[in-house]
Amino acid sequence: GQPGVIVNLSSCARHGNRGQTAYVSAKAALAANCVTWMRELAPHGIRVVAVAPGMVETPMTRGMKQNARDALIERIPCARIGVPHDIYQALRFSIECEYFNGRTIDVDGGLAM
Repeated sequence: GQPGVIVNLSSCARHGNRGQTAYVSAKAALAANCVTWMRELAPHGIRVVAVAPGMVETPMTRGMKQNARDALIERIPCARIGVPHDIYQALRFSIECEYFNGRTIDVDGGLAM
């Protein structure tokens, strides 16, 4: 068959986030499934990867109260909320790097660390 890549979107919340048990579980499972699917599909030339964004500038996050945004930014080592282009760069790498397989890239400014 044709070589290809399946790109999943997870979340850095997969590392744990208070009050979000179901969401965290789903995102952690997706990252774990990338490993299983990679092992199953690699013999067919198909890579499976995931990108796990942190907080990204969107209409929803712009609607946050300023004190909540500031408190979140204080926890991010890069000292800013991500922008869509940050996620695009990770997606592009995931697609273009033919040696990247079965892994999840956290794009969160270091928040999950």
